[in-house]
Amino acid sequence: MEFWEKSLLVGNTVTGFLTLAVGATSAMKAKAQEALSMEPEYHCTADKLVSIIIPTLQEETYLPNLLTSIKHQSYTPIEIIVVDSSPPQSYLATSYICQKSGAKIFHREDLNLPAARNEGAKQARGEILLFSDADNILDRHCVEWLVWGLLQGYVAVHPSESIYDSGAYAVVATIFRDWLKPSWYTTRCVAIWREGFFQVGGYREDFDPNLGYREDLQLGADVISLFGESTVSKMSEAIILSSARREKATGIFSGWVARGIRNGVLIGEHT
Repeated sequence: MEFWEKSLLVGNTVTGFLTLAVGATSAMKAKAQEALSMEPEYHCTADKLVSIIIPTLQEETYLPNLLTSIKHQSYTPIEIIVVDSSPPQSYLATSYICQKSGAKIFHREDLNLPAARNEGAKQARGEILLFSDADNILDRHCVEWLVWGLLQGYVAVHPSESIYDSGAYAVVATIFRDWLKPSWYTTRCVAIWREGFFQVGGYREDFDPNLGYREDLQLGADVISLFGESTVSKMSEAIILSSARREKATGIFSGWVARGIRNGVLIGEHT
């Protein structure tokens, strides 16, 4: 095959791949936006209480969207646990948001993110624990599909994911966050049986992301280490979208250097 033919083949392949990514991103965005504007077509009531646990730090901008998308879930029953580490003024604002949404809020002064998640798990009543970052938006059927996955015998499951607030970043995220990531990548949103969560010891609190660790990935690795290779899976039908704020501030392939990004600024930075 001539060089120009190879180049054309590669170019067509890349173009086709990017076209698929753009189409998938648009479809995921549409589903997530529906979650902010309308109720689901039906409601599925089951006997498994799902506790959605959200660690927050100055999340007054993003948290209302997540809570709205939880309100519009097809699955019930759900309880919402917010574990906030904000300074006083932000904590009061977050408390007001939670009060309006019926979420329970607990306060932790330290900025240890895995410890905040573990605290939420201790306060939760649900047989199923669902951990979500505050800047996520859940498709209306996300929780339903995650619960369905757990009922198939998995210990932990996580959704498909993309980005809702940036076109180029959204396409890259669809490829790298979703299509190319291993099945055990329990990152921005994961559902896990309560019993399994505590058997693996929860999130490793010594894996503080302020120190450059990925405690969210470690949870999936710990589940597989204890329960076996086929106990964590992605549920493609479950969809979340999140903000590109971290990628915009630190780059697509950067590691964690702070607790979070707010308005383009690192906060909770380790020193």
